[in-house]
Amino acid sequence: MAGQIQFNRDYAVWGSQVKPYEKSDDVGIIVTDFMWYEGYPYYPIGALVGAKIAGIWLGEGERPSDDVDNLDLLFKMTGSGEPLVEIILRSGGVPVYGGYVVGQTVTVTDEIVAGHRVLIGTLDGDQLRFEYNPMLEPPRYDFVGPAVRSTASTTSYRKASKIRRLR
Repeated sequence: MAGQIQFNRDYAVWGSQVKPYEKSDDVGIIVTDFMWYEGYPYYPIGALVGAKIAGIWLGEGERPSDDVDNLDLLFKMTGSGEPLVEIILRSGGVPVYGGYVVGQTVTVTDEIVAGHRVLIGTLDGDQLRFEYNPMLEPPRYDFVGPAVRSTASTTSYRKASKIRRLR
């Protein structure tokens, strides 16, 4: 039993499909930030290990064809009790925390508010609208209410509003 301890198993491994810019240190720092909230853990580590990731251009206009490293990143988290998608904005060059969207599914629209595309989260069948708000500190996506031409049930509206207050 005595002897040098061998650290030969990985606890969490980024799969081969994850691109280098998605796991860079500057992205990792922001991930650390959204894993914690006001000095307390918000997600268990399993939420990050089980998170699904998507890269998409949320900026205004078309993504520059020569820009392969600055897609915005969306992390579909597990383990918070509600379906949350955390956002890291990279389209401005330096990665920054971009807020979150509540919903089992998220749809990106062509509508632009404050230089960023509007996101629609679908929560229990209700469509909820999230817009980028540069007036928040820090600037980020924010829940603004039911999607256009949609009504949200009282339950979904309350869930999204409650999470908004907690985050």
